[in-house]
Amino acid sequence: MAGRDQKTASTALGRAFEDVRTRIDKSASKIKSKPILVAVSKLKPAEMVLEAYKLGQRHFGENYVQELVVKSAEVPSDVRWHFIGHLQSNKCRQVLG
Repeated sequence: MAGRDQKTASTALGRAFEDVRTRIDKSASKIKSKPILVAVSKLKPAEMVLEAYKLGQRHFGENYVQELVVKSAEVPSDVRWHFIGHLQSNKCRQVLG
């Protein structure tokens, strides 16, 4: 938990992240590599993504191209986006762009 925001547990989202991170840390202690938590932002507003970002989350998954395009413009550039689900061929340029 070192390096995490001291206000993490002050919100429902913060408490949920802390719980998941604690379980990941506990499980990861049994293996050599540390897993990456990808928070799925499907149908969640950009404000919630920003709240998770402030809590230290940097990897987000999105499965709607339109939402990914909008959200990626509203959050810091160091967010790592993961496209999840099926991708229609006519949407490829938007995801890669």
